[in-house]
Amino acid sequence: AIGSRRIARHTADGVRVTPADARSTIGRLDIWVERRSGLPLALSLTPRGSRTPVITSRFLDLRLTRPGPRVLTPALDPNIPNQTSPVLVSVLDIYAPVELPDRLVGLPKTTAVLNLRGAATYGEGLTRFVVLPLPRSLGGDTVDAARRGGGIEVETDPRDGRLVQVATSLINVVVAVTPRRAFERRFAFLVVGAVTPPTLQTAALELLRAPGLR
Repeated sequence: AIGSRRIARHTADGVRVTPADARSTIGRLDIWVERRSGLPLALSLTPRGSRTPVITSRFLDLRLTRPGPRVLTPALDPNIPNQTSPVLVSVLDIYAPVELPDRLVGLPKTTAVLNLRGAATYGEGLTRFVVLPLPRSLGGDTVDAARRGGGIEVETDPRDGRLVQVATSLINVVVAVTPRRAFERRFAFLVVGAVTPPTLQTAALELLRAPGLR
């Protein structure tokens, strides 16, 4: 418990969540909830090793009443199409290289992403990362783009492939692609999450070494 605050004219009680897993880049997550309803009214997220929050959010105005139908119904112009395109989801699923393993870097696969067989979330609590497959035609280009954009090439065994890392104080990204081999398909992955760069690098290498890729 970290005490109470007045937020949007309501009393909110605070609690601090501190990840026990050192692989998480999150140092602490402070949340204040409305005392009667339990509705979160504010949050503050601070990276590990820092005293300055990088994400803060709070209500400025709040009425705990049932909103009218007009509030919940968006006003759409009848001349504007309103539909969801399945193209991206279909492409990701078509190019999914393998059924992802049940564990990576010792963390369990917890949920599928968009019901795709080649994408999943790994970890528990505030220690999580996502694995997304990339179409093989984009793998090399994505690695090169990440490198040109300030990413750092990670030293690996050339037989494993290439890894490029983009690091921040909170969210880290690794782009991984298998090496070029005659008569073999190339595979690539985007691994991203609020975990340390070494964790993502190890996860990416485990993916590139997966037997199904050979």
